[in-house]
Amino acid sequence: MAGIKKISLLTIFAAVCFFSSAQNLDITHFMSYQSASYSDPSLMPDSKFYITIPAIGSLHVGLYNSSVKYKKLFETDAEGHPVKITPNTFVNSLSEKNNFIHFSVNEEILGFGFRINHFALGFDYRIRADIDLNYSRDLLGFIFNGNMHYLGASNAAQIDLMASAIVYNEFSANIAIKLHKLTLGARPKLLLGLLNAHTTKSSATIFTDPDDYSVMLHYDVEALGSFNMLDLNDIKSSLPSSDKSEIKDFAIDVIKNMMKNKGLGLDIGVRYDLMDNFSLAASLLDWGFIRWTVNPRKFSSSVHNGGKYYDNGGFLFQGLTMEDLEDFRTGQSTLIDSLKTYFPLDTGKTDAFTVAMQPRLVFQADYTLLKKIKFTGVAQGYYANRSFRPSFTLAADVELLKYLDLCAAYTISKKTFDNLAVGLALRFGCFNLYVATQSIIPIIDITNFSKVTLTTGFFLRFGSYKNQAMRASSE
Repeated sequence: MAGIKKISLLTIFAAVCFFSSAQNLDITHFMSYQSASYSDPSLMPDSKFYITIPAIGSLHVGLYNSSVKYKKLFETDAEGHPVKITPNTFVNSLSEKNNFIHFSVNEEILGFGFRINHFALGFDYRIRADIDLNYSRDLLGFIFNGNMHYLGASNAAQIDLMASAIVYNEFSANIAIKLHKLTLGARPKLLLGLLNAHTTKSSATIFTDPDDYSVMLHYDVEALGSFNMLDLNDIKSSLPSSDKSEIKDFAIDVIKNMMKNKGLGLDIGVRYDLMDNFSLAASLLDWGFIRWTVNPRKFSSSVHNGGKYYDNGGFLFQGLTMEDLEDFRTGQSTLIDSLKTYFPLDTGKTDAFTVAMQPRLVFQADYTLLKKIKFTGVAQGYYANRSFRPSFTLAADVELLKYLDLCAAYTISKKTFDNLAVGLALRFGCFNLYVATQSIIPIIDITNFSKVTLTTGFFLRFGSYKNQAMRASSE
């Protein structure tokens, strides 16, 4: 047993060293509430039966910003007022490629479940939305520093911009079984897509010729999308009029189309109780895909030969001539209109396509002290827009007077060390309410903003079990 403990602790330590930066789990993951099972399928319910309040059972909204910091862009005086713009400091603080902004909404419409001794079963319906923007340092470097910082083709601004947006319905069933010290959990999911848009290719290079200071632009962009009812060639005709029958038909068609964008997902988890008050867990979350078949569209754009500014596959701008300026003065210039020829946006129908979800791998260790305080360490990571985003979190959850839970968590994430989260949960008989945020320090110091989150939930539970971490001795 001692050898197993040493190996387990060594594994956790190695994971901590590896997972040293990025987005972290919702703080409710660490609280002694059923909502924690969303990110830990092996967690057994602490009640015989629970049901969330429809539409307000659980809501999570989060905005994550990995690199854009106010305090990097401005130099401030002793009172915190901006006195100087520092673009070089700001640009140099960015990562070369993997800067990102992430926005997510997760709304539980209905959830319920029950537990009978060592077996638990739950059902859940949620609407989920995720928007990701991944960009390279040179995107903002070119904007803030201008083109003269990119003299010569060997020093071109390498602008990469990957974006994705997805909205879908998630129907799931959570099954958990406890086998003495081992607990197994799985959550199979039916996914129904509402909207998807994502870039498949997006890159650009811009450089200034050191001899004549002409500017050369090359770029290539491709994206796929599926938008349920909307035909992008004629959006107006896709929408219903004020006639009630047309609105009804429109709603029916939306539902029918929603059923066509089908997908499958799976969460799996395993937990092992090394001791009565110490356990290890691992989970794979959000593995799956959606097949987008409704109005699939392809978008593409690159530099085309539109006239005198075209040069070897790129747009070459050598400045305005006196003739150009005279045309502008007299209103006869066609430059603006001709840009559409150089930079066309081609759209058209395409074959159905499959989009994978963003799977997350989570390693967790729980230690319970005095049956009232639970300490948790979590290392987790996931891929988004071709970049890996890991993190490490330490959390403590304290139960007070059987009516109140207080939770605090600290996360190490990419280039940020201000990720302090707090949560509060209240119990009044069968009524349970919780609210949490991961944004304490950014609220106090807006110049250090890296995330804004809010999580709330309201549900009923009947009959109670002891906390899982403390049940091993009685079972």
